[in-house]
Amino acid sequence: MRSEETLMRRKSGKFTPGFQSWTYSHILPSLDGRSWGTVNGNETRATFRASPHPAPLPQGERVEDFFAISNFGMRVKATWRSLAVAFAFVLTCAAPSGAESFDFSGWDALLKIHVSPSTRSGIRFNAVAYARLKEDPRFAQLTGDLGKFPLDRLNNREERLSFWINVYNILAVKTVLDHFPVKSIKDAGNIVSTVWKRPAGTVGGKERTLHEIEHEILRKMGEPRIHSAIVCASLSCPDLRTEAFVPGALNAQLDGQMKTFLENREKGLRVDVQEGRIYLSSIFKWFAEDFESRGGVLAFVAQYAAPLDKKILTSGKNKISYLDYDWSLNGP
Repeated sequence: MRSEETLMRRKSGKFTPGFQSWTYSHILPSLDGRSWGTVNGNETRATFRASPHPAPLPQGERVEDFFAISNFGMRVKATWRSLAVAFAFVLTCAAPSGAESFDFSGWDALLKIHVSPSTRSGIRFNAVAYARLKEDPRFAQLTGDLGKFPLDRLNNREERLSFWINVYNILAVKTVLDHFPVKSIKDAGNIVSTVWKRPAGTVGGKERTLHEIEHEILRKMGEPRIHSAIVCASLSCPDLRTEAFVPGALNAQLDGQMKTFLENREKGLRVDVQEGRIYLSSIFKWFAEDFESRGGVLAFVAQYAAPLDKKILTSGKNKISYLDYDWSLNGP
């Protein structure tokens, strides 16, 4: 048989003009080249042989599972091997176009159980119950699954972006749990080797650091909103979202994260109308270059600000100060 074989899909009524039709249901090839089937609804045992000059086939009034095979316009009968190939082709076509991405439903469940709103030092934040999470076996299962996950299953930008945002947050939590109890994630490192450049966990069969994920993977994807989504386990970080990031909702989730972060006057954005001064998270100072493609930090932030704040942000006559960054743990 040649590669020009054509698989005609299941349909009702008379078949496509130009093809002889033989109605089959439940075709089951056997080793001797025979199979059971039906011709016009009558059960028939038939033998299939490759032949350049087949006898005319009976016309079928209803075509259910029919394979028409052509070779440069020459009709041939199919051997059981050809039918097996055709069945394999059907299964291939029915399968998804790409392998599934990582399932973060386990992480989503953990976030809903172990993360809740809290306030400390006048700062509103989502607190992570690290002590409880450390005893939850599902977290160890999650990190173990990430270690074995084939990264070539990430098929597009949204899948890669949501995957690595989730991974950063998971490994930041893991870093705390690996050294728990600590007062700050920074306590997991030292002057010689900071926590950011120490192995945080295995992903896709390779040890990863938080520095690598943030600077060598996520920032290179050109999405400045990641800075409101990745959470370094600290009080002044954006809030850890109480759901996993998913490709299909990623844009809305990132917008929501940035809006929530900037609405928090103690760690995101605060505008003093009387002084004409803008107080921003230090994140916008450290990563200012990431916002240049969106018109700069102030133009970007203005998209999410209240109308009065937006007027000051876009006035061009403002003074900018950066809020102190509290590195204490985002725990209860």
